[in-house]
Amino acid sequence: MKKLIGFSFMSLIVFLILCGRIVADDGMNTTLHDGDFTIVLPLEPKVGDVVSIIDPLESSGKEVFRRVIACEGVELSYDRNGTIIYDGRRITQRDMGVFGSYQAIEEKFEDTDGTTKKWTVTRLIEPIVSFLSNVRVPVGHVFLLADQRDEGLDSRIWGTIPKENITGVVFFRIGKAEPWGSRITWWP
Repeated sequence: MKKLIGFSFMSLIVFLILCGRIVADDGMNTTLHDGDFTIVLPLEPKVGDVVSIIDPLESSGKEVFRRVIACEGVELSYDRNGTIIYDGRRITQRDMGVFGSYQAIEEKFEDTDGTTKKWTVTRLIEPIVSFLSNVRVPVGHVFLLADQRDEGLDSRIWGTIPKENITGVVFFRIGKAEPWGSRITWWP
């Protein structure tokens, strides 16, 4: 029995070392915060998932976290009002109030198969104009956005990201709580 407990404990330690990541970026504030601990699993990314990637603009190998907004074959635009248009359909947005110098917004994505995902993003009350013209996501790529829309770097700057650059999908986080969230979050 002691061997089984010891093996289980060691397995847990190895799992945490291999899959655990510390967030060192503010681009996903409201979902992930600088210093949060996450578990990242090697899963196929889907729209709405938060993924870990190697920062495309840094040679240091720094990992950053961003949300998958579109997968291959999707046509996407992001208008001046901050609304994402996904294959001609607007992603639903709901105002959640002012949070410091930011406006909190809940985005809701309804896929054609009936799957619904929701997440919270922030935009500056006096937003920076950031938009893109129509983009079709190429095969084997994804389009990523920061939840901190007006201050985070993402596919609006980087372009689409090859799926092989994704190191994993965030499955679990523990860290700072927000007024509309908790200290612990998991995405089954």
